[in-house]
Amino acid sequence: MARKEEGWTLRRDARTGIYTVRFRVAGRRAHRSTRTRDRAEAQRRAAAIVEEALNGRPRRSVAALVGVDTLRLCSAWLAAMYDEKRISTVETWEIYVRAHFVPHFRDASELVSERRLAAYVTARLHKATAASVAKECSALQSLLRWCARLDVGYLTEAPIVPRPAKGVAGTRALEKVRVDLTPERAGKIIAALPVTVRAKERGGPARPCRAFFRVLWETGLRAGGLWRLEAPGDYHRGADELVIRDAVDKAAYGRILPLTAAARAALDEVCPKRGPIFGEPIDYRRQLARAARAAGVPGHLAGHVSPHDFRHGRTTDLLDGGASLTGVAYLMGHRQITTTNRYAHAQIEAARAALSGHRVGHGAGEPRRDQETRNAQAPAIAGASVVGHPGLEPGANGLRGESVERGAAVFRLLRGSALAPEGLTEPLSGHRVPIGEAALRYVVAYRSGDPFVLERGLDLAERVAEFLEGCAALEADREADVG
Repeated sequence: MARKEEGWTLRRDARTGIYTVRFRVAGRRAHRSTRTRDRAEAQRRAAAIVEEALNGRPRRSVAALVGVDTLRLCSAWLAAMYDEKRISTVETWEIYVRAHFVPHFRDASELVSERRLAAYVTARLHKATAASVAKECSALQSLLRWCARLDVGYLTEAPIVPRPAKGVAGTRALEKVRVDLTPERAGKIIAALPVTVRAKERGGPARPCRAFFRVLWETGLRAGGLWRLEAPGDYHRGADELVIRDAVDKAAYGRILPLTAAARAALDEVCPKRGPIFGEPIDYRRQLARAARAAGVPGHLAGHVSPHDFRHGRTTDLLDGGASLTGVAYLMGHRQITTTNRYAHAQIEAARAALSGHRVGHGAGEPRRDQETRNAQAPAIAGASVVGHPGLEPGANGLRGESVERGAAVFRLLRGSALAPEGLTEPLSGHRVPIGEAALRYVVAYRSGDPFVLERGLDLAERVAEFLEGCAALEADREADVG
């Protein structure tokens, strides 16, 4: 025989401090969270929870929202979300509210109408892509779930917001044309930009423009991230590094970025003692188009130059210059290097460099030396004069700066070098690899033609070259001691 309903009790979780209510209904034990740490509020919510469990949900789903202004409801929702979501997410939702939700849902009660929700999705697909509409639907669902929370009380149950059907592409309002920016072209555009720009309203404060895009290029950050930088926490005059907080980065990837001299000079020029470094966001499209035309960008492309093109161009420039993929991914704020690959774009300068046998920015204009000349110039012994200077960081010994063939010359020396017997091992890329095997790996990589494998081979060549330099220095010291 089932037990009768009993009274309820409050229990406080020792770990979280949140109160839970325990009671029995229809002979079954129930255990519900009140979602609050305040005892008085927990008692009020517990009574409502028990009443709802015993008598069913009260019918006030639509009536509670009738006559409620949509903008006021969404404003209260956004204010509550600032404590639960990232600032960048709430700012995006604010755009959705003003541009789409308020014009479509004239009254808040329409938010629970399946017909009006379906009509919203259909109307938005005529103006935006399915991916964009799906993000807006996700924000709508969050709004309705907030309305159904026990402490809010507008709804007893959140309706399900329909999503765009699979296979529906939607409409792209403006086809994005990517403009490839080389360092030279980006430098000319930045030089043609005005130092400051005023907002549309007359008498508004002057906002930095040229320094903004200089920092944008040097750091590769997103424009939205630069707008959120504040002094002195993120940067202060004379600092060597830039602090990226989780709230600043779109992906909440907090990190510390080293700065180039040009980036530091631009930041020092506009950085205040306290507050936003670049002020409130402003639209730079008109200034960018004018500067692009002045920099020689073709007229059909000048109007399409955007701040995000600087991020793509900087990524491509760093990778073409021989920077490691993981290092560039860290600078760009990509947790996955596969994302960084999508930012690197092939350019005609890279094609010219490939035909000349050099890397972009590393003597690409020099002609390729023929094989006989390279063999004749191949050194006979390994030493500092051959591969560079010991003690420098990877890449400074000339292997990457000169050509791939320079690395091959190093490994040709390995075969007959007395300093590298077959059994000798050296940590290479985190593993202890025999020198002879390392040379064989490089030869295979060089003949395969695979760019990725060839990159690994160059890394290996640099490590081996530095190791040989150290061996040569030790031999020289020993001979000096003996002498």
